[in-house]
Amino acid sequence: MQMLASSGRTIGLLIRQQPFIDLHQHTAASQRLKLTSRFAYDPCLEDQDMKPLAILLPLSAILLSFPAHSEGDLSRANPTEIVIEMGTTASGEKMYFKPNHIDLETGKAYKIVLKNVDEQKHEFAGHEFIEKVFTRKIEIATPSGDLVAEIKGNIREIEVGPKWQVEWFIVPVQTGENLEMVCEIEGHKQAGMVGTVTIR
Repeated sequence: MQMLASSGRTIGLLIRQQPFIDLHQHTAASQRLKLTSRFAYDPCLEDQDMKPLAILLPLSAILLSFPAHSEGDLSRANPTEIVIEMGTTASGEKMYFKPNHIDLETGKAYKIVLKNVDEQKHEFAGHEFIEKVFTRKIEIATPSGDLVAEIKGNIREIEVGPKWQVEWFIVPVQTGENLEMVCEIEGHKQAGMVGTVTIR
């Protein structure tokens, strides 16, 4: 777990280190491959002149194997914002996600704001759900709006410190019905901090 500290409060992020795919670079690379493919083979060319094309053709097959999530550059898309509040009821007996269910669509960009209104840390976990989304980035900012950190890569869990919030930019890529979201901190699920996500 990597911990970030600010003003005596902490935000934890559990990150699985996996290769990050930059959609903008992927699009640019695809465009370059399209341009390269316009050149016809000339038998008079020396072998060394054909080496770049020989390398680019297998790369083209790899890039084309990635599914097209939607038209345009998703790294620049204007996301739909969904705020999920994390907290404890006034009586202190129950913990919650509010809302405890969200509906998403594949190929659409979202900004999930995980807002901890509590005096203790909470986390968002949902392994089946997380496997069905592409994480563009996570942003953490101070209450005044100053950027603290930006994390890119596949995410496994997100832990949010007291009175902090995290912005999670995702694009769902697979469908799923009533996928679990849960706080896995000891006792929190049992106190009611559980919900579901449906991707259509």
